[in-house]
Amino acid sequence: DSNTNIANYNNFATLSGNSLTLPVQTLIDLLSSPQNVVLQANNDITLNRALIVNNLAGNGGSLTMQAGRSIILNNSITTDNGNLTLIANDTTVNGVVSNQRDSGNAVITMGSDTFINAGSGNVNITLNNSSNASGDITIKDISANSITVGNKGKSSGSDVILSGTLTASDSGTPVIIYTINGSFSNN
Repeated sequence: DSNTNIANYNNFATLSGNSLTLPVQTLIDLLSSPQNVVLQANNDITLNRALIVNNLAGNGGSLTMQAGRSIILNNSITTDNGNLTLIANDTTVNGVVSNQRDSGNAVITMGSDTFINAGSGNVNITLNNSSNASGDITIKDISANSITVGNKGKSSGSDVILSGTLTASDSGTPVIIYTINGSFSNN
């Protein structure tokens, strides 16, 4: 189902049993305007085209993706200094309709040759601790003010795998990486 009305994509309960496609240009236009955008899916969120935000009057809006199972980034994200929050394996407490979530391990995966550039924005990546099976967070190159990557998954072996470079400009604690039931691997 292709539909460009953003209202169809920003709530776990809206069209909860359907697969929807949001054109990347719709996201780019909203974030460049700059509006904050929250995308929620009971199952997976997949980005197949580059998301390059460019607000000529200032910073881009913040983007939050919340998935009941997985987030797959097959292409890169540039936020124009907007914050980026990725949450997979989200919980029913946060609104996920559990009977619409497919079985299988929840993951957050950045595909090969992808990057996230949030400029002076912050990047937060979390695989949540829902009652469903969890897997790995696999990240590549990320640059931002601060970067937090946390795997709270309940399944044993819910790792964080870094196969790139993390660059953060915050003078406090610019990079935080943690896992509850797995390990951190820097490839």
